[in-house]
Amino acid sequence: MKEASEELHFHPRWFETQFLPEKFFAQLLGEFRQDKANDEAGWQCSEHYRYRAFRTILICFTGFADEQIDQYLELCDLDEDVAMASAARGDLLLWEGLSREQYQKLTCHPAYVTPFARKVIWRNEMWEALQAETISQELFSSIRSQQDSALERSLVEHPGISIEQLVVLFEQGHGRTVRNMARNRLGRKFLRNRQNFQNAIQNK
Repeated sequence: MKEASEELHFHPRWFETQFLPEKFFAQLLGEFRQDKANDEAGWQCSEHYRYRAFRTILICFTGFADEQIDQYLELCDLDEDVAMASAARGDLLLWEGLSREQYQKLTCHPAYVTPFARKVIWRNEMWEALQAETISQELFSSIRSQQDSALERSLVEHPGISIEQLVVLFEQGHGRTVRNMARNRLGRKFLRNRQNFQNAIQNK
């Protein structure tokens, strides 16, 4: 697929790994040429088309052999767009087709020492820890330290969160949405009684 390499900047290794059939690249090249002819927004960004190829791999495969993981990461390393390649590596970490052992190996791989990758790994660990019946103070503090709104919303919704933890999120949650969710879960009666108690203490 010389044309795909020249026009969309696919490295020749793409066609050696045989992740995707030549029909896919021909179709993608046809869409690129049509976008270019119609002057559609983004046609100049060839990395968008290559990223679609990475995403298609993860959609079409249900699992990888260890060799295929190495090949996927190699294609990321060979890509000329650093930011897109980083996103493709992150997608692999989030992919459900990885075995537990493969995922653990990836977390120690040199490709995942970047701040972005470590953030993805940390968030994965937090989501897994949130499956527990209760919220440990260690887990609560770890999520709070990163001011991650999505994870804080999951904390508020967790059936095992304590009243004390909800109060912290009500007062110090990252973003208005988190604070409002915590307030609604605590309830007006609780907040009113808490305020009355605090006023009584201050008036002593």
